[in-house]
Amino acid sequence: MNLNLRTTSLTAPIPALVLGILITLICLTFIENHAIWYSGVAFWDIINYDDRPMSWVLLVILISLVALFQRLPRWIEYLPDWIGGHPLRIALGTTTTLAILALVAYHNFPLSMDEYAPWFQAKIFAAGTLTGRFPPELIDHLISTPYQGHFFAVDRQTGAVISTYWPGFALLLTPFMVLGTPWLCNPLIVGATLMMIWKLTLDITQDCRTAGWAMLFTLASPAVTLNGISYYSMSAHLLTSAIFVWLLLDPTPRRCFTAGLVGAFALSLHNPYPHLVFMLPWVVWIVARKGVFRLLPLSAGYLVLGTPLVLMWTKFRADLLSATMRFMSPPITAPHAETQGTLDAVFDILAGLFSSPSPEMLLARSGGLLKIWLWASPLLLVLAIAGLRYSRHVVMRYLMASAISTLLAYYLIRFDQGMGWGYRYFHPAFLALPVLAAVAVRHLEMKTDASRQWPALAVTLALCGLSIMTPGYALLMERRVSSAIHDMPPAIANRSLKILSGRGYCATVRCDLLHNDPWLRGDVVLIDKKQQMTQEDIGRLFPGVRKVATNPYGTTYRLPEDK
Repeated sequence: MNLNLRTTSLTAPIPALVLGILITLICLTFIENHAIWYSGVAFWDIINYDDRPMSWVLLVILISLVALFQRLPRWIEYLPDWIGGHPLRIALGTTTTLAILALVAYHNFPLSMDEYAPWFQAKIFAAGTLTGRFPPELIDHLISTPYQGHFFAVDRQTGAVISTYWPGFALLLTPFMVLGTPWLCNPLIVGATLMMIWKLTLDITQDCRTAGWAMLFTLASPAVTLNGISYYSMSAHLLTSAIFVWLLLDPTPRRCFTAGLVGAFALSLHNPYPHLVFMLPWVVWIVARKGVFRLLPLSAGYLVLGTPLVLMWTKFRADLLSATMRFMSPPITAPHAETQGTLDAVFDILAGLFSSPSPEMLLARSGGLLKIWLWASPLLLVLAIAGLRYSRHVVMRYLMASAISTLLAYYLIRFDQGMGWGYRYFHPAFLALPVLAAVAVRHLEMKTDASRQWPALAVTLALCGLSIMTPGYALLMERRVSSAIHDMPPAIANRSLKILSGRGYCATVRCDLLHNDPWLRGDVVLIDKKQQMTQEDIGRLFPGVRKVATNPYGTTYRLPEDK
């Protein structure tokens, strides 16, 4: 009898809801005390203007469920069974919905440089080459100087330009770019991710309802779905993580080799760090189950695909980075750069990415934890932690180990994530949360009488995430994208040249509106903050232009049509 009372006190839904209310209040207190002081910093502005209102929405949801808990309809608890039995329908419906949102809410617009850089490189790959080409005299007007060597590498003598990110996500985008549908790439990836999380959970638990729970919790998390309407590489990171773990559930030589191929591609998606810190616990998993020699096929897979995608691209990129640093004014060089090789210069750059945690970074990582809570299905984090207690499958502990290693690894990175939806640094390990939460809910609904109340509540929480939190965040994202598009010179029907004055969004978000074709085909966007370009310069660089409109954000010229 005493045991039952203790179990009830630990597993009753009302205490869990109260805990969720307290965590949300802590999030709101944190935002009020810290985010407002960093106005103008992209990471904190999103917390202040997007996450703050959604914190209040989540608080209202949780308080309402405390009040309405006994009135929840019990028939909805069968939803996980239906989802678990029809995963393909859910994935296809999600893909279709996200594709529409990518056009309607995100306006098919790579908002940040983290999105524009792979979009730009995909355009280059789609043309069958490795570099784009800008007029050398326009480099500083086409790529903001702080971004040269950071997001883009340019040869200021020849005008050759590439993204500095690794090429994996750009390669994924390339066939969609060829077809003229780059906005479809991430929605398809999210649909595939839902299928993989369903399959992973099913293979771990051998229970279709638990797999349905995992798929429902993933679908109800705005961090997963709404990254799928953007051009961030995070959706691809999450999918490769799910495939990687699924392959290693049964680490045969063939599956280990295939996991190595998947891991090598994950290393190349935009930089190797996210997958590197995610995969380390799984190396321990393989050694513990099969011995150290089973690492050989895994390593072979990494080498086969990693050599061309990571090592060769690194060398190719390093040459342009070296040119970028040499010819900037003033030149960007490391001490004794004249005696260093190209790779040494790159290592100096990489060394600048890491540092011991500063107070500012500790604060930013706290903001990241807040984002995990707010961009997940309501109470998902609480349920995921409970899943560790209730699951006897050792793979669950390795999933959580990957999540923890991913969280901790970014305490060594010296900058915040900047723009982004949810906590982007954690996204490759996000799959741990719905899988663990699904195990927790399945255990609760099976083992105790009091927790028979859990199924209807857990479904309701997920439906609130899907029907309230996700549309709320989508509306806020649309507002932010529309604001950026609005802060542009007037649009015209013909091919145009737009010269930004550096006001509005462009001034506060550091020239993130400089979106151009790698060969300046179609419309062209320049920035001239110091108003140094004369009409003679413009006419010389773009023969046949004619000024047609102006506004506070810049001037629009009509360009002759491409021949």
